[in-house]
Amino acid sequence: MQRQFAILLLPIVFILTTAGAEDAQNPEVSPSFTSHDLSIPSDAGGGVGICHLGATFLTPKKEPARALILLIHGSGTSDRNEQTPDGHHPFKDIAENLAKNGFATLRFDKRGLQPECRPSLTDNPQLSPWAFIQDVQNIISFTQGDNRMKELPLVLLGHSEESISQQKSPPKAY
Repeated sequence: MQRQFAILLLPIVFILTTAGAEDAQNPEVSPSFTSHDLSIPSDAGGGVGICHLGATFLTPKKEPARALILLIHGSGTSDRNEQTPDGHHPFKDIAENLAKNGFATLRFDKRGLQPECRPSLTDNPQLSPWAFIQDVQNIISFTQGDNRMKELPLVLLGHSEESISQQKSPPKAY
């Protein structure tokens, strides 16, 4: 069976999920989801190499998930929460609110946050945006092999550079 697949742009979902964001900052107040920390190996090839990308998988507690939403970063080096300089965590807030509303979410640290990956990113003429796109494709492949995720319809949710890259990446059947 081939998975259902969709691409959404971040502003639409952000509007739909920001209600109650203050509760998402403190999961103890609203324990409506389960959090699983993961390490996902990703080989971007082309001299860029293998990284183990840290990730967080959230699942709703009260009901089976309706879909898996993969949150994808824009340009720049970002952690899985998209932490801003003033301490906000928009990806974390969105993921937790989506989990409260019956959706599983997966968010990941972008290549470069891991100490073992930094040397391959510094002054590397082979590095291109395709390495980051390959990371996304490797994460999608990871979801296909994980029993908790593989049967769920998959939604890619990105913004900025990566939302455009999603549309231009080589087509694959997921």
